[in-house]
Amino acid sequence: MGVHYGTVRALYETTFELGTGSICGLIGMNGSGKSTLFKAIMGVIPAHTGTVEIAGKEPYLARKNGIVSYVPQSEEIDWSFPVSVREVVAMGRYRGLGITRRLRATDKQAVEHALERVELTELAHRQIGALSGGQRKRAFVARAIAQGARLLLLDEPFAGVDKRSESMLIQVLKQMRSEGATVLVSTHDLASLRAFADDALLLRQTIFDARHPAGGVSPRKIWCRRLVCRFRRALIAAHPTSRPCVRRENSMSILDYLVEPFTLPFMTRAMVVTVIAAVVCALLSCWLVMLGWSLMGDAISHAVLPGVVLAYIAGIPFAVGAVIAALVAVTLIGAVQRSGRVREDAAIGIVFTTLFALGLVLVSVTPSSTDLNHILFGNVLGVSWPDVWQVAILAVIVAGVLLIKRRDFILYAFDRGFAHAIGLRPRILGALLLVMLALTSVVALQIVGVVLVVAMLVIPGSTARLLTDRFTPMLAVSVGVSVLGTLVGLYSSYHLDISPGGAVVVTQGIIFLTVYIFAPRYGILGRMRAARRPAEQAEA
Repeated sequence: MGVHYGTVRALYETTFELGTGSICGLIGMNGSGKSTLFKAIMGVIPAHTGTVEIAGKEPYLARKNGIVSYVPQSEEIDWSFPVSVREVVAMGRYRGLGITRRLRATDKQAVEHALERVELTELAHRQIGALSGGQRKRAFVARAIAQGARLLLLDEPFAGVDKRSESMLIQVLKQMRSEGATVLVSTHDLASLRAFADDALLLRQTIFDARHPAGGVSPRKIWCRRLVCRFRRALIAAHPTSRPCVRRENSMSILDYLVEPFTLPFMTRAMVVTVIAAVVCALLSCWLVMLGWSLMGDAISHAVLPGVVLAYIAGIPFAVGAVIAALVAVTLIGAVQRSGRVREDAAIGIVFTTLFALGLVLVSVTPSSTDLNHILFGNVLGVSWPDVWQVAILAVIVAGVLLIKRRDFILYAFDRGFAHAIGLRPRILGALLLVMLALTSVVALQIVGVVLVVAMLVIPGSTARLLTDRFTPMLAVSVGVSVLGTLVGLYSSYHLDISPGGAVVVTQGIIFLTVYIFAPRYGILGRMRAARRPAEQAEA
């Protein structure tokens, strides 16, 4: 088997065989191709020459049948991700579940049994990043046990692990071997290799030697075959609605203050559509924040403008134009980045500004009654009830996909390698999130316009991230923050006679600043108290 990264040869003529019920050590220096070999075995990257067979099946079928499990290097995981140890182990059961990945009683029993085998039952409620290095590795091995995989790939499992955890991991691996599992372990520790490995492979872009740790040439070989691994109507005729001047008495009760906006039909519609948009933006915000897609969210929310304008010209639903424009933007970003000379952030900046400028040009030459300022900064006071229904339909679609597939999206954001190993398709999940981002941008366009959409897509999730270490509560907190910010912002815009979209974003920003300072655990004051506590205890 051979693997290339462009013109760089990572692996060549790599040939070996692993027997059933065995543990094999993979030895090699940094840069020798160990991680590349694991990814090629799983089918994450394609083999340019040769093939891979796992229990007589191609990697895709092996992953689909749950045969392969993968424990990545610690550097590949975001340990601050808001999932518990039990949730991580439960990911091993996702393959055999339905579209919602809801655990059955037998699945819960398998998860608890796996936690017990690695002695993590008492720590199952903790956030995964709160564990030590060895405990984290044991949690990932427990995930493989819960999955019931027959081939376990461990990439540097003993790096940064204490002796107790190392001994426990070796014991668990031996138990899995006795149950018929095959284990491939990459390591630098030759001394410990003798304690658990049946065979050893020396790798430096190819297999230089295959030996038993105690000496002697292993006769096992495998012949590899070629593997063919494979974004409201946003631009709407403006309703030049000028808010009528409402004469108020010098003194108003709190009830009058709250009820008065609802006496005006346009404010009622504005409240309804704003709350709908706030909820769907808040849900998507959590994934954007955890995936580090804030800049991508900004790019897509701006890049949809030409698609929306073209959809308006063609008389088709704006959501269709938005989705097409989003996919074109992502494709162009990838093409520019793959050139090898332009970094991803620069590619994003080039593509989204160019497409946004193209959208402005199209707006300027398209005959319509649409006010450009409404496209850029929103026109929430001008929405009609048909507009509200259109936004509501899009919001239901986006919220439904995000909630129904939330466990798949969580796994995609947390550990793409394992998602691939159990038969999920990370590229499709990523594309689906981008489509949801495009639709959400169309929804939020009514409230804050193209310029400020990214604020509603980033601030709620970032605020919730400071308040919780669990992803499901993070979704709820994000929605609460977003709805509170939009309602307070709209009330402020009405009583202070200021821009509604701007008021909504400023209010959400104030909420974030408050949380950033006063959050009990991750706020500035909370971190200062935590830093002083050891010194106070020492003085006592």
